[in-house]
Amino acid sequence: MLYGLALVGLTVWAQPLVTGDMTGDGVVDIADVNAVINMMLGKNTLTSAADVTGDGVVDIADVNAVINMMLGKIQPQDVFARLDASMVLVNGGTFDMGTPTGVAQYSNAWERPVHIVTLTDFYVCKYEVTQELWQAVMDNNPSAFENERRPVEMVSWNDAQAFVLKLCEKTGKPYRLLTEAEWEYAARGGQAQDTTLYAGDNNLSRVAWYSVNAGDATHEVGKLQPNALGLYDMSGNVLEWVEDTHQDAYGNGSVENPLYFTDGFMPVVRGGSWRWGANYCRVGYRGYFPANTTNNYLGLRLARSVNP
Repeated sequence: MLYGLALVGLTVWAQPLVTGDMTGDGVVDIADVNAVINMMLGKNTLTSAADVTGDGVVDIADVNAVINMMLGKIQPQDVFARLDASMVLVNGGTFDMGTPTGVAQYSNAWERPVHIVTLTDFYVCKYEVTQELWQAVMDNNPSAFENERRPVEMVSWNDAQAFVLKLCEKTGKPYRLLTEAEWEYAARGGQAQDTTLYAGDNNLSRVAWYSVNAGDATHEVGKLQPNALGLYDMSGNVLEWVEDTHQDAYGNGSVENPLYFTDGFMPVVRGGSWRWGANYCRVGYRGYFPANTTNNYLGLRLARSVNP
């Protein structure tokens, strides 16, 4: 996708994200920072290379991106390339969604009734959204536990939606949050539908950072055992916002590609966190918070539509 930008009578067409080497001398240094600033101010001829973030605008975000490159931090285009490579195709299918009575000692009534759900194909990221990806998109890092490979946290559902919108603008790809049904289907292994209590194993410590083993903090993504689809941290690390809002109980009967929005606007979270116990890390567990809630155990995971 090409983006046009009119500035002081000139037009720049942004190509896919570039290296930030404005001067063409093979290094990213202060000369490149100055070049972007001059282009932003209309002093130099605009080029696609100045649009480092790929959003069709040459602005302070591009200056910051070049500074980060100069300091040896990851380049945005590498982050987006890794994201694209980390998307796993989940073949659709039919599964029993929900928690049967007696499976878990402390399951909630709103995890029932167990009902039949049919989903079409979708993509899901192997990892929770990391701080480096959030930084590349939003040019900030709200996280309490700073580390570029740890999941971003301290983000509300509203923040997550703003992030997804901007990510789509930057990449031209239909990223979004998972629906609640997609999340549970993927956590259970897709068509394989594992019968494990947690995402990938009945031994929670093998697959999740939670209150027993996390040491009161998040951890870098992808360090524990994945589930059958190769997805990491579906149980534990940070709770993951999904698209749906809470309802007091699932409906009866079979549904296809469900997405629920109810009065009160309390979006659902899935997967448990570093701070919570084992019960909250079950694949069937579902919680909810107001859409503007932030906490150091609230993050997100990305999905992408196959046929947008």
